[in-house]
Amino acid sequence: MEKKLNLGCGNHILKDFINIDNIPHCKDVYIDDIIYLQTFENDSVDFIYSSHTLQCIFPRIKVFDALKSWYRVLKPEGHIVIEVPDIVPLMKKYLNNKVPIETLIQGIYGMDKEGIRQFMCFDFVYLGCMLTHTGFLGNKIRKTIQPSYSRHDPNTNLVVEAWK
Repeated sequence: MEKKLNLGCGNHILKDFINIDNIPHCKDVYIDDIIYLQTFENDSVDFIYSSHTLQCIFPRIKVFDALKSWYRVLKPEGHIVIEVPDIVPLMKKYLNNKVPIETLIQGIYGMDKEGIRQFMCFDFVYLGCMLTHTGFLGNKIRKTIQPSYSRHDPNTNLVVEAWK
């Protein structure tokens, strides 16, 4: 049976996944440090899904720690799908006077509610470089379509898939 992780799940519980978060949101969530995944062995996971989690990791340097850990637990040829807010469409809208500065600020820093603060912005090039730097195969990092179980706006959502 394929082992799949849903990292930083919040209350977005996915069937057939191990739903993991640092904070207990509901009874179906496995509590673990999503940065280090210490309870998972090396090369033990087939697939990782992370939706709007990376931008909330603080301090920002720990994003590399998380990506290294996620790479570590993936089996050879395992893969990951990462969703993050895409700063590019929001910046374009702002520069074309289609959204106010408050919307831009919220897009960069998040909603500013407890447990949901953003500390990073991403575009495809930046996230791709981070993934390559942590070991993912550069020629197997690509933008992809949103999974059917995503709950984010496809117009401002960056979805990147990478393989070990």
